[in-house]
Amino acid sequence: MSDVRLLAGGFFPLLPLCLLIFIDAMGFAMVAPILAAHPLSASRSIQAIIYGAAIGIYPLATFFAAPILGTLSDQAGRLPVMLICGAGLATSYAAIAAGLQIESAALVILGRLVGGSTAATQAVALAALADAGAHETRDERINAGLFASSFGFVCGPVLSGALAGVGPALGQIAPLLAVILLTLVTLVWLPASFPASRRTRGGAGIRGAFDLLKSARELGATFASPALRRLALIFLLQQLGWGSFFFFVAPFLFSRFVFTASDVSYFMAVIGVGFCLSFALAMPALRRFFSPRAIGIFGMLITTACIVISAVAQEPLVEWLLAVPVATAVAFGYGALITLFTHEADGNEGEILGVTASVNALAFGVTSLAGGVISGADAIAPIIAAAMLMGVATYLLMINPSRKVNALQ
Repeated sequence: MSDVRLLAGGFFPLLPLCLLIFIDAMGFAMVAPILAAHPLSASRSIQAIIYGAAIGIYPLATFFAAPILGTLSDQAGRLPVMLICGAGLATSYAAIAAGLQIESAALVILGRLVGGSTAATQAVALAALADAGAHETRDERINAGLFASSFGFVCGPVLSGALAGVGPALGQIAPLLAVILLTLVTLVWLPASFPASRRTRGGAGIRGAFDLLKSARELGATFASPALRRLALIFLLQQLGWGSFFFFVAPFLFSRFVFTASDVSYFMAVIGVGFCLSFALAMPALRRFFSPRAIGIFGMLITTACIVISAVAQEPLVEWLLAVPVATAVAFGYGALITLFTHEADGNEGEILGVTASVNALAFGVTSLAGGVISGADAIAPIIAAAMLMGVATYLLMINPSRKVNALQ
């Protein structure tokens, strides 16, 4: 019935917003295997550092820039910020494509910096979807955006793998060119489908100065809070562990099993399928019978075990068989911890969820930079680090018998 209400309200005008979210997720998911498959230095250690810097600069830039873009979208309107983010997305992938073609690590890293600095695309588009119609269908519109994100996470690596064999001249950048073209089409379509009544937020305009350190201050306040400190630490360790595995499993597979670019792209797509299965089917079923803490412990235990098996496996088939379970399990842990955060929000759910996004961005940035350094010695090092970090996070959650985090302090 909810889908009928949504379609009756006119879903077609929402397609550009969903497409923008889809493109953002698709591009994010395809970059790691592309960069891992096309080294920019003959030196293994230098290439590892370049890869870590190129991956890590994006979430670190997002950590500082996303709150500014979010505030700007509230004050000046969703549409201008989405156009800025979309233009930044296209520029980012153009710079990466050019950098790969001329073998310029600096240009690739610059492209990632631009992309990370304008990476509020998904958050602002979801906010625009929430604003786009009747309150009764708000959840359906947001779910449509989240489905677009999950679908993009699967399609990005598939597109990368499918286009990897286009030819020696375009094979490495063909997926990036496809994303650029799709982004430009969406940027033209978006203003035409965006009602004039929703192009501004009541004409309020831009007020006050933007706070470049807002994410850092909010993060500091969270860790200073007795009610949230332990949960924030567990979440940080879990995200550090997952980031270390997710971003460095591609170089690991290239090194140990001599995977091709297409192999790694399809492997990342299978991981995306695991995410979709978890959020769409498994998590709703588990929530009927188990507490968030129990789901989190189960998911993080399975994630740790899968990463350990991945590190010691000697056959590529084992890695393929682990792809869906590790993604599904880490989604269990992520969803459970987010739920525990909302239980402690006390009416400040938006602020708390913003902090979790900051933790995620910071963890992914730090683990990418550190992983780039340690993987230069051995490609398995970030995978081992991932297992250790996830294991510590699991232990901390297991020794927490209380339902309320503040009772643990």
